[in-house]
Amino acid sequence: MSNFLVIDTEGKDEIAEIAILDSQGELIYEAYNAEHPSKQDIKIKRKPLETILSDFIELARNKRLVFHYAEHDCQVIEESFQKLGQPCPNFETDCTWELAQTYFPRLDSYSLEHLSKQLLLRVDGQLFNSEFAHAARYDAQFTYQLYQEILKRQNPLLALKNEPNPFNDSRVDNPFQTHPDYTKLYEQEFTTLKSLVQDIKQDFNHQSKGAVVIGEAGSGKTHLMMRLAQDVLSTNRLLFIRQPNHPDAVLFHTYSRILESFVEPVPNTNYTQLDYLLAQGFINFLHSEYSRLSSKGKALLDQLQDSHLSLFEILNRGSKQENWQRMERWLTNWWKDTYSGAGYAIQIIKGIVKYCRYTDPHRKQLITRWLAGGELEDKEADQLGLEKWSDDLNKEDFALEAMSVFGKFSLLDEPLIIVFDQLEGLGLPHHHKTLLSFGEAVKELFTHVPNSLIILNLFSDRWQQFQDALNPAVTDRIAQDEIHLEKPNKQNLKAILQLKISDLNISLDKLFTDEEQEDILSQDSIRAVINRASGYYKHKVHGTPLPTTSESLNQPQTNTDYRLQKLEEEVASIKRQLQQVFSTKESIASEEPKKEPIPAEEPNPKNSSSNPDETPPSNSVQEEILDYLKQQEQAINQQYQKPTIINDHDDIGKIIEIAQGFQYLTSLEMQTLKLGKKKLPDHVVVKKGKSGNVLGFLQIAGSAFTARLKNFNQLVVSHPNLNFTLMRDAREPKITGKVGRQEIEKLNHTDNGSFTILQQADRVELELLYKLITDINNQEFDVKLETALETFLEQRPHHWLTESLLIN
Repeated sequence: MSNFLVIDTEGKDEIAEIAILDSQGELIYEAYNAEHPSKQDIKIKRKPLETILSDFIELARNKRLVFHYAEHDCQVIEESFQKLGQPCPNFETDCTWELAQTYFPRLDSYSLEHLSKQLLLRVDGQLFNSEFAHAARYDAQFTYQLYQEILKRQNPLLALKNEPNPFNDSRVDNPFQTHPDYTKLYEQEFTTLKSLVQDIKQDFNHQSKGAVVIGEAGSGKTHLMMRLAQDVLSTNRLLFIRQPNHPDAVLFHTYSRILESFVEPVPNTNYTQLDYLLAQGFINFLHSEYSRLSSKGKALLDQLQDSHLSLFEILNRGSKQENWQRMERWLTNWWKDTYSGAGYAIQIIKGIVKYCRYTDPHRKQLITRWLAGGELEDKEADQLGLEKWSDDLNKEDFALEAMSVFGKFSLLDEPLIIVFDQLEGLGLPHHHKTLLSFGEAVKELFTHVPNSLIILNLFSDRWQQFQDALNPAVTDRIAQDEIHLEKPNKQNLKAILQLKISDLNISLDKLFTDEEQEDILSQDSIRAVINRASGYYKHKVHGTPLPTTSESLNQPQTNTDYRLQKLEEEVASIKRQLQQVFSTKESIASEEPKKEPIPAEEPNPKNSSSNPDETPPSNSVQEEILDYLKQQEQAINQQYQKPTIINDHDDIGKIIEIAQGFQYLTSLEMQTLKLGKKKLPDHVVVKKGKSGNVLGFLQIAGSAFTARLKNFNQLVVSHPNLNFTLMRDAREPKITGKVGRQEIEKLNHTDNGSFTILQQADRVELELLYKLITDINNQEFDVKLETALETFLEQRPHHWLTESLLIN
């Protein structure tokens, strides 16, 4: 409602002063009656009564007039007109004194002062002060605030203008987030998952089991994992792994995400999942070894009966260092007796103990990096009492053994829950090799990591594709249990929406009409229902245009569609192999740099909008993309300070995925370089026409860093026609070695090379663009990829990565 004025007059028989506010609360008129005896000392805004009334008529035309105790103000105005012998116009009025008695019943008084204080009304941040009352402007301003409160009760939507959109979050990105959860939905499926964990616990061999949670995009697969996490994190460890992106590092990618999950806090505690694993595992170890425990060990066990988490407080008393060393010694000796002292296991057990021992975040960060096979400086390793890993550490072998250690250690605790999510992108042609590597990695997990429930979240058509592509020995283990998430009925969908608005003091029926609810609830998935509700909410509360609905861009494939896609992929693969055969050249010398092409994916017509006759994207679609980018950028910035395992394979996989995405807009050629058998930093060459950029990452340290950088510098000199950028994350240790720093200087002094430290802003931009593309590929964000990338480029024309990829 905007066609009103708020007015206050002072005076008894005629207007002494008047103030008028518009519907935005802005003072648009203030005047003092120059002829009134009480206003003779006023020097400004003095006007004859006739002028005041003339101005009043002009301002009030076609407006509703709002007064507090309108009977008095209208009488003063009417008598003022009578004094001049003029007829008083008729106006529509609202009286806040009368309305307040309806909307705020049973108050002791309905004076402006009492109502303002009772409702805690403020003007310019200040509460009502009786010292300033009975001045027209002051009273009009508080009358305006009172009227706003009344309007909110007349129309509940007005009260929502300053509230966040409750339907804004329609997706769960990982199980450690917190979102409203309607627990009656998928109740049986949830119970089934928990029963599988119990089956593993009760199995004499504690053999790992598999489960596939099958549901279409937006059906709530990750949300179900969130519910599982919230329910079991006080007893079990839930480990979350996003889609791998590099075929040569699937095991290490899996282990890195497992480590990141272990250092996630358990809700409502100051402890991480790793703390819980060690504390509960150590107590069960003491129980199992009770007959062989010393008196100190038995005394410790007695103190831990009430709470396993009191372990940390007890160990930090008295001889703290001796206490922790004793615990470490007990556990490592137990491991040697139970398994063996070979491999990396003993060191990993020591690392777990040391992580839980320290409270200093920096030390915890160092130990987390070390547990991931990362390098430590000599001083850091000595300070923490950890052995340095060898420079030639095979990260895949190391990762598998480390995961095996966690699985075996969990036998002292509870079964692990390992969740693979956001895997749909593995079904794309350019990820076929990664998909095969993923299948082999999962097979290794079943073989070497006991006591675990391994869950895959997948679309039904992707699960069919996985079954066709992977070894049956793998898919049979994964599919020991299939859990299908069907679309909820309208009653449950409505309950989900009502839960979303439970904090707004409004019912769904008051927020949306029956017709609007029918439209909302008829959408294809839970996410689509929430997104449609969000569109209606913004339309009704903020007046934004209601987005038009469109058929899903990613309809489930029929069997014919799937077979046709597979045939197209095979033809494309044959074409790529033939191209490689014809382009292969003999190497002049063994040290001569070589190039290996990276197959580019043909644009998928389901994601492309290159048809010139197609309608350009609407403003609502672009706004949806911009809202997505804003929300995700904020989330990535918040995530930046959390412990993160940074890996060259993962980072270069992100660059390649981004470049593949931009194939929808422009033709890019991708390849890698070789220098005989010498090791190089992970990199990719991106070429467009005659121009080419080489993007690489080097996150390792020590002598391996120096050796690979030397080889990289040889490539820079050998390819003057290419521009080389070698990147390192700012969170990784600084390079302090003399030779390493010299090689950095050499690179920076070449005409076509540079060494760049990725600061937070650069990293966030990389992660944001990667997430945009993978979310669309995984059907987490239902817009066309081409439209999203075009919008991204329009809003961020100087993005460092798109310039490096020769997009701009």
